[in-house]
Amino acid sequence: MASQTNYQAVAAGSASPSPSPSVNGDANDGNSPVPDNVNEPTPLGRVLAINTLRDRINPGIVDGSLLEIYLRSTTWDVDMAYARWTADRNRILADTAMFENDEDESIAELSEDKPMAGGDEEEELDQGEEDREDEDETFRAMRDAGLLFNANWEQERRDAALALRIAVQERSLYTQTLSPSQAVLVLHLAQWDLGDATARYVRLRRRLAGTFDHMRTRLQQELGGKSNPQIMMEQDERLAEFITITGRPDWYSLRVCLQEHDWDLVQAVSHWFLNGVRIVTPPANERLTDRGIRVDHNLNPLDLNEEWQAPEVDLDGWDDEPETFELLDSEDSSPGSDLVLIKKDGKRQAGFLVNNDRDTAKVGLRNESKFLVEYVSKGKLHHNRFQQANTFMWPELRGSLAAKRKKSKKALVEFNWNRQDDVNLLNNWRRQAMTRATGLFHRARSQPWSREESDFLYQLSEELLEELKLRHPELTENDLLPLTVSAAKKKEWADRMNAKFTGTMQEGSRVPRADRKPGAVMTARARCQAIVDRFKVKPDKQWFDKQEKKNVKAGTRRKHSEMETEEPEDNEDVDAEEMEDEAGDD
Repeated sequence: MASQTNYQAVAAGSASPSPSPSVNGDANDGNSPVPDNVNEPTPLGRVLAINTLRDRINPGIVDGSLLEIYLRSTTWDVDMAYARWTADRNRILADTAMFENDEDESIAELSEDKPMAGGDEEEELDQGEEDREDEDETFRAMRDAGLLFNANWEQERRDAALALRIAVQERSLYTQTLSPSQAVLVLHLAQWDLGDATARYVRLRRRLAGTFDHMRTRLQQELGGKSNPQIMMEQDERLAEFITITGRPDWYSLRVCLQEHDWDLVQAVSHWFLNGVRIVTPPANERLTDRGIRVDHNLNPLDLNEEWQAPEVDLDGWDDEPETFELLDSEDSSPGSDLVLIKKDGKRQAGFLVNNDRDTAKVGLRNESKFLVEYVSKGKLHHNRFQQANTFMWPELRGSLAAKRKKSKKALVEFNWNRQDDVNLLNNWRRQAMTRATGLFHRARSQPWSREESDFLYQLSEELLEELKLRHPELTENDLLPLTVSAAKKKEWADRMNAKFTGTMQEGSRVPRADRKPGAVMTARARCQAIVDRFKVKPDKQWFDKQEKKNVKAGTRRKHSEMETEEPEDNEDVDAEEMEDEAGDD
């Protein structure tokens, strides 16, 4: 039964959000059928809309395909899609509760031998058919998707972990299963998108060792403090992850749970899944102004269900917790990998972000979660809220800004998601806030390209050329060169490369290979001499000139296997722009 709690406040926005322009600038009332070709967004707009809707539903469970159905039904208006998703989800919760109540009442009526009046049964069946006919397309899609919604977000996430485990068992003909922490952490990596976690399960599972095994090592229970900053950093990292994984409002309770498990994050996650985390009120000497409770984007404390109880979990079918997430050779691990914990390689950070969302806000895509930056530092949760008190008014923001506002004759305005200047101010603030919180400028490290990866990229180019020859028999090979790659093909190439190489240990690397994005794959294509020569690809002249200078200085030619591809500074935006620019290319 869906137990009602107040956790819903975590993701609940306005009850009836005002419509904003859709991804391409048009609006729709969300009620009329929409042809597939009307208001279709660009590839960039599609990705941004889906990601924004996923952010707004957090901490709830989603399915990427289902999100797209909702966006299409509202002509890609995120506000309307979110409102419809929320309404349909609440309807399913209400129907579930009503069904369970009716079931109880039916049992009571049968015990009283109460006869049904003549014709009542037929009338009720007719009414039920009419009700089902009134269900709109999105509601049917949500109901048929089989997502197990629950008024308690934690239980909803536990149910999703169970659904993932069952999917893995069925796909493997019951030769494989998962432990609770494996299921939860795979979903965490997939941003609690059950469809994505199921589709990319193998690749995501490979990432568990490199991402979480270093958080298994036992640490002293008390906080590290100034006497041991390295221990403090490791504790902060694990607490930030635990808050994000569970989605709970009471961060202090999660800290106590980690301490009770000697800061072993994996064991704490398993404990949360099987037993829950009891609510702990911070003692007075902690001096926590937030009383150990997180806030929403309006700085209101998130509601907490004070009537804590252990979750109902079926223990059958779960695997035991492994000592490491490293895959055995029989489980498709990289050749020669040892069964050891992987140590994290990184610089000292001032703090660790909760919901590590570094994507920039976009014009026309309302996402109030961008107003808040949460991070853990020195054993405590901190938050910063975007305000710009001399520019914007915040009618719903908790507390008065009058005391913070300096003398200014400029009239205050409300933040406008459709105004580029407003969004730019927000993004600049977020970048500064995250840099101050973590003490680091964020830039993804370059990953050396192995000979196997470069050869596979060459093979993909050959495949595309052969496809074009079959599609255009009237053209010669020279007519088809230089070889142009469409946006869809770029994504396909990145997916195929990641499916083949993600999680494997490349020669000379100390960490498993991470996913490469379409933009990074295209960058490597322009830096591989063999591909440039064979397929007449425009070379990255600046990069080749740089390598030539290095070679001259070193007095040697750089080997092909040593080629590095440096990721663009703003990976998401650059990749997305490239996808959009060449969306129509064939």
